[in-house]
Amino acid sequence: MRASREIRAHTGLRGIAALMVVLYHYRQNLTGNLNPDLYSGIAASSHVFVDLFFVLSGFIIAMVYGGAQDWGSYIRNRIARIYPLHFVTTIVSLLIVVALKGGRVPDVAPQAVTHLLMVHGWGFHSAYILNYPSWSISVEFAAYLVFPLILWASRSPLSRLILLGVIVTVYGGLQWYGLGLELHERWPLARGIPGFALGVLVFRWRSATQNWPDAGITGVQMATASAMLCLMHYSLKGTYLVLPMALLVILTWEDRGILARFLGSTIPHYVGVLSYGIYLWHIPVRYLWYYAWPQLGINGEYAAVLFVGLCIVSTVIAAAMSYAFFERPARRWIRDRGIQRRAKGSELSDA
Repeated sequence: MRASREIRAHTGLRGIAALMVVLYHYRQNLTGNLNPDLYSGIAASSHVFVDLFFVLSGFIIAMVYGGAQDWGSYIRNRIARIYPLHFVTTIVSLLIVVALKGGRVPDVAPQAVTHLLMVHGWGFHSAYILNYPSWSISVEFAAYLVFPLILWASRSPLSRLILLGVIVTVYGGLQWYGLGLELHERWPLARGIPGFALGVLVFRWRSATQNWPDAGITGVQMATASAMLCLMHYSLKGTYLVLPMALLVILTWEDRGILARFLGSTIPHYVGVLSYGIYLWHIPVRYLWYYAWPQLGINGEYAAVLFVGLCIVSTVIAAAMSYAFFERPARRWIRDRGIQRRAKGSELSDA
């Protein structure tokens, strides 16, 4: 098992996914002939890349923690990974929203509580007021909690087939009732946990590609990516888009093939390293630019392009700074405290 090293292609894949979600939200600021939806459905469909996060997460968590016994340390490490930046971006969003609402907070306060408890994506709200992309972080946290059960349910070849049948049934039901993947409010758990479980299954079946030649890996990688973009171009946003995502995850886990080498190259890899920050900062940054933009007095046909460009640059800068000066130190501090607590407990038990 390759838990000891990073899969660079998967890091790059996370970076692409984060940028596509940013595209989905920022495209709303481009109107008229600048609106990308006039030319392709890719931007309007790119919210589905959130589901790629879920599949990737299931794969990585299974790879790293599949043999774990200390579930307390597992949960602590996952909280150390996702909570510090979620907390900060929630507070920043809260301050901005309160300022925009002129200090009136009755409708904001309940969401602030559920956001800070990281349960806001568990079906409590019909709409999000604060940093709304973070609904998926809440669902991710729920998936972490049920991961031991998913791991147990995928322990044997037969149980894996049963679990796959359950996942297909859930996705099929969502598609049958016309919901697809548009479930980020009342029923987001039904969107995220099946994707996470599918990632765990992909990890279980990862050896299927190990004997493929590099040329074969490359061919299937390019065909899968092309098929996915084609479906998105024609605005086919259903649950069937999760299948090519799962294929991309299993086709790139060995860092082989042209697509995997591109994803593992310097720039995509670095964007992937910053992907969590890019994902959580891009809406608060846009909120701030909404506040600052009128003060600049910039008008004209291409003012929206400049606005979006400044939002993207500011988001990447915010992600880079928070990663270097906050995320990593906070993660290390939480994990070190857990190690110290275990060491102290061991000393007391030996006394």
